[in-house]
Amino acid sequence: MTKKNPKKDGKASGRDNTLAVLVDDPYEPGSKIEAVRRKRRIDEMWKRHELDEAQYAAGDRFDTLCIRATLCDASGIDYSQDRVDSSMKSTGIRDSVLVAMGEQAILHDLLGASVWLLLVRVCHEQMSVTEVARKMGLKSEYDRKKLMKQFKAGLDKLVLHWELGG
Repeated sequence: MTKKNPKKDGKASGRDNTLAVLVDDPYEPGSKIEAVRRKRRIDEMWKRHELDEAQYAAGDRFDTLCIRATLCDASGIDYSQDRVDSSMKSTGIRDSVLVAMGEQAILHDLLGASVWLLLVRVCHEQMSVTEVARKMGLKSEYDRKKLMKQFKAGLDKLVLHWELGG
């Protein structure tokens, strides 16, 4: 009896969280390259026709905003000390990170804490609505459907806020 090596199968946790996609090559205009991207819950919901185009765009933009808000120039080097080489000092947190964090604060106020957290968990942390409901202690199908309605209503608020509707 042989055991499969999870690293060779590409599924370390039993669930493959990556997806190969074709994107524009930044170095050769007009050509495409294959890139690895993480699978997202909103992509799955879009494919199952649970989200419309504007809701999908809002979820994608919200995920991008969450990613930008967590990027910073972190380092283990103490930049308060004098440098002995010619490298530059860290610039600290970038302006784009501060802008993203400010936008998150605006959205937190717009959506309310519970809906904002629901969007973070589904759009950014890649949890399903069922997993979020379970984590909240909600067990019935009615509660899951109610949570899904709250998720979609939150996306609809983002659509209006960002004027994504056509």
